[in-house]
Amino acid sequence: SIPYFDGMDNETRFNSMYTVVDANHDDSTWAFFSNVWQGFDKESGAANLVAAENGNDDWLISNPIKLNAETDYHLTTQMAGGNYTLDFYNSVFEIYISDSPEVESFTTKLDFGDEIVRIDRFYQQINSIFSVDNDGEYYIAYHGIGQLDEDAGFYNIMIDWTKIDEECNFNAPSRISDLSLTADATGELSATIDFTAPSSTYKGGTLNEITGIDISRDGELVKSFENVAPG
Repeated sequence: SIPYFDGMDNETRFNSMYTVVDANHDDSTWAFFSNVWQGFDKESGAANLVAAENGNDDWLISNPIKLNAETDYHLTTQMAGGNYTLDFYNSVFEIYISDSPEVESFTTKLDFGDEIVRIDRFYQQINSIFSVDNDGEYYIAYHGIGQLDEDAGFYNIMIDWTKIDEECNFNAPSRISDLSLTADATGELSATIDFTAPSSTYKGGTLNEITGIDISRDGELVKSFENVAPG
């Protein structure tokens, strides 16, 4: 369910939550890794994929996660890549989503801004916004596709953690516009706030009603407007 988080810091949990597929049958594939490896800058458990002589074609597939249609989701995963010599070397992978756990079903690749994401040995967060067509259970799959570089030595892909949050429902209001604040002319600790209420939904559709708009300061509710007219 959402919000979803897996810290990949427990081997028993890892083995129960993920399916590993060694698609090129070379016995070099994803596994749980519980110790700090040379050069990696974070002490924690992780999913680990070691490169092989004939390259990688290895899948790490999650248990099903319940998702809803007409909703954007935000996936963040913290990853690193590297090798025994600690030189900077790009590890290469893709992330897919499917409503089936079979490798052949993973045809929808998440967009991270590059066709193939490359990472070095310092942990970094990779982000993607995605949606699904229908309500149901979906699987996230990490696909290691790198080729061993003989000059750099063996390299790894390390997944430290992954989380998925709801970004926004398609039918939610878009942002307000024309925001301005005018300080009180007499010096009182007050201000006048002007803005235009949204007239469209998050995805650009027509917004028929707004049940309310709340204004907060430092997390404290200051003012509420009810039944606001769109636009």
